[in-house]
Amino acid sequence: MHDFVQYKLLRDASRIVPIEGDHPMPSTADRLATLITDNFDLDHQPDFDSAFGDLGVSSVDAIAFFKLVNEEFDLGLAADDCKQFANLSALVAFIDARAA
Repeated sequence: MHDFVQYKLLRDASRIVPIEGDHPMPSTADRLATLITDNFDLDHQPDFDSAFGDLGVSSVDAIAFFKLVNEEFDLGLAADDCKQFANLSALVAFIDARAA
């Protein structure tokens, strides 16, 4: 397992320093949940085992979300590739498998 050190950019942007304390890297699911809450106005937490259509977002928004995920995780997939994932759990598994 790798030890990750998180850094912060100081206000004057002259130097970067490590953040004090224990700050583990967020999981893939945590990062996806953050993308969802930052980009969709859902009245509930996303259910990672529900089909994408059951999340309450339009197909256009789902494609836009997949593009964000593609950028966040550097997947290099086409927007149409989102159809291969039955739910968010399948997407998490795919991302984690590529990172391994």
